[in-house]
Amino acid sequence: MTAVATSHEPSWLKSLRKYSLEAFESMGYPSMKNEDWHFTNVAPIANRTFHNAAEGSPVGPEVLRRISFGLDCHTVVIVNGRVDSRWALGLLPDGLSITTLASEIENGSQVVERHFAKLATPESSSFTALNAARAEDGVVIQLAANTVVDMPIH
Repeated sequence: MTAVATSHEPSWLKSLRKYSLEAFESMGYPSMKNEDWHFTNVAPIANRTFHNAAEGSPVGPEVLRRISFGLDCHTVVIVNGRVDSRWALGLLPDGLSITTLASEIENGSQVVERHFAKLATPESSSFTALNAARAEDGVVIQLAANTVVDMPIH
C-alpha cells in the first residue's frame, strides 16, 4: 500500500503521510483480539485491493432533500472522500468559513498544518493512520470568535 502524495504537497504533509503509512504497516488491520474491534471482523477487507472511486457524483437534489431530514441547513456534500462543489452551502454568516482540505493545503494553510492529524493521531489506531496516509480531501470548518451559526452544518 502507498500513501497518497503529489509533488506539490508541502513537506510537513509528505512526512505525515510517510509516518502514518509506517504506523499503519506496523499495527496492521485490527483483529477481534483488539478490545475496540472485539465484535467486528475486518478480515474480509484486509486482503482486498481498493482503488480510488471514479469521478462524478450520484448525488442529486432528491437525495439531498431526503437526507437533510427537512432541516434548513448549510450542506456540504462529500462523495467518495471528495467534496462535491456542485452543491452550494448557502449564504454563510460572517465569521464562518467552510472550505476543502485540498484547497487549504494548496493555499498553504497554517490552520491545516497545525491541526490535521493532531487530535486523532496516526498512532491512535491503524485505521486512523491509514486515513491520514491516504486522505485527499475533507472539510475545513473555521469559526471566528463569537460567531453565531444560525443553522446546522450538514
